[in-house]
Amino acid sequence: MFAESSGDGGSSPQPYVPTKYNEKRIVRECKSYRNVRKVCDKSFFDGVKNADPKEFPFMAMLWNVNGNERKPICGGSLISNRYVVSAASCFYSAHEPNIVRLGDLDYNTSDDDAAPVDFSIASYKFHDEFDDDTLFHNIALVKLNTSVQFNDYIVPACLPRADRRDFKKFLAAGWGPVTDIGRPTGHLKKIRLDNFNDDLCLNETTIAINTTIQMCAGSFNYEVGTCAEDGGGPLFVHHPDYNCLFLVLGIASHGE
Repeated sequence: MFAESSGDGGSSPQPYVPTKYNEKRIVRECKSYRNVRKVCDKSFFDGVKNADPKEFPFMAMLWNVNGNERKPICGGSLISNRYVVSAASCFYSAHEPNIVRLGDLDYNTSDDDAAPVDFSIASYKFHDEFDDDTLFHNIALVKLNTSVQFNDYIVPACLPRADRRDFKKFLAAGWGPVTDIGRPTGHLKKIRLDNFNDDLCLNETTIAINTTIQMCAGSFNYEVGTCAEDGGGPLFVHHPDYNCLFLVLGIASHGE
């Protein structure tokens, strides 16, 4: 997995909210989400598993909907009551996303413990330096057509104040195909990934990588990773200071 970093410059995973940052907007908004999500269970796992209900309430699905036809395109992360962050390359698909779904778990059933809500995409903006050949700066900010009402199934993730690539372990999640069966199952999957340092990142791939703006994650013990339809989805960790919340550290740009 090659993720576009959501911060600038290297920094160790120190406490998220030193006193001097308490009034910054991203800190204030993050702290406010604690009022919605006060109870949660943290699962401990390795490899790939099905996500639990309400486990990752910031996860978004980007769809192309045309009449009765519905095609999943990419993943994304809810970061406020109106915006989702995803990958710019998702909008270069033959079927451009026009719907964002929040609150879902298994999109092939209505009998699961989920509360899906669909939003139209009002607009989107790419990073000013996005390059569709190299996929550098592969970030898109997606504006929803209306504000999101938070509940147990839909709560934004937080954004870091700076790059947090020094975490040793990451999580990723998405609805992309599972490697051993090669097709989507419809159920949200979760993956635990190791942080691949810059040297390993550069030595293990033939894809153009710029380690000043990108980072790599994979598994030292399992043949797991993200897939095509996981593009735009988050590389994230449990929030180090706020229980039941998450920090999005990167956006899936390439999957293998």
